[in-house]
Amino acid sequence: CEAVRLWRRWTRQDDEDALDKLVRYNKEDIVNLEDLAKIIVDKLSNLFLTQCFRKNSKLGLTQN
Repeated sequence: CEAVRLWRRWTRQDDEDALDKLVRYNKEDIVNLEDLAKIIVDKLSNLFLTQCFRKNSKLGLTQN
């Protein structure tokens, strides 16, 4: 809701303070999304590797 209000202030009133705050929020979102993406990639990688290991074990395949 805050972002919508800030956007309206910027577009309707050319409020530079609103734009500055929006830019700060966006930068913070990018940093948080980067951290979140790393967590998700790690979890998906582990899940994929676990499933591959289980599948190979059921097929009698092993790594030497």
